Amino acid sequence: EVTVWTGVNSSGKSTLLGQVMLAAVEQRFPVCAYSGELPDRIFRYWIDLQAAGPSWVREEWREDRKASVYRPDPECIKAIRSWYRDYFFLYDTKCVASEENLLEVFTYAVQRYGCRVFTVDNLMTTVTSGTERDYFRKQSEFIGRMVEFAHQYDVHVHIVAHPRKTQGSAPITKMDVAGSGDITNRADNVLALHRCTRKEKLEDGANRCEAKLKVFKNRFGGRQDIEVQLDFDFKSKRFFLPSDPQGPNWVYSWVYETGEAKRQLKEWESLGTVVSSGLFS
Repeated sequence: EVTVWTGVNSSGKSTLLGQVMLAAVEQRFPVCAYSGELPDRIFRYWIDLQAAGPSWVREEWREDRKASVYRPDPECIKAIRSWYRDYFFLYDTKCVASEENLLEVFTYAVQRYGCRVFTVDNLMTTVTSGTERDYFRKQSEFIGRMVEFAHQYDVHVHIVAHPRKTQGSAPITKMDVAGSGDITNRADNVLALHRCTRKEKLEDGANRCEAKLKVFKNRFGGRQDIEVQLDFDFKSKRFFLPSDPQGPNWVYSWVYETGEAKRQLKEWESLGTVVSSGLFS
């Protein structure tokens, strides 16, 4: 399948997709990501934070920045990277990846490493053209080629597509996805992530949340026009369901490789705490 993700800048699309990729790794499905915006070191830093979770993230004061930064505990970094080694591949290029290069890399990732889940972040950094009309046509063609790729190899491709500019903080609709309507027509699923404003949180009162994930299209499941509330842990960059009693504190299986993790897991087990692999597992 092909899933198109949309949302305004800084809504959390790339962050949430990182969790989707980690959930696949937890189930031992190799993944391959292309990020046309984040440098490889920043991309890996975010993934390490999400894999670590709040229990293994430490706050450090940076005098040069006059601010605190969050870093995974040094003890867990080795275990985390060993856990996703051979399962998480990043296509790192210093220039914009062309459609041909991206498809070539993705095809190699399937055939050589057995990758099953792919991310293109984002469409604008992949498809370029001199004229608006030609640009929209190329976007449509690219989505079509990704659909063919997904069907040929039985894989899932996630594509980030920025929305058109909307008035103020008006909610995004399926028609707001930038480009031609073929983008959403050809995709199997269309999701939009909306980051709640301060005003919206005040209006929602006790039901307030940090973000809302909207399902605009779900071809095979048949569910659409539904909304999922999400909260967010800034420390570990994890989205989670407000109704989940464990919040953002789920663990991935790398924890069984660290001494401190084993000690804490035993403590949790003695207290009867339920541990699972979290959202999208």
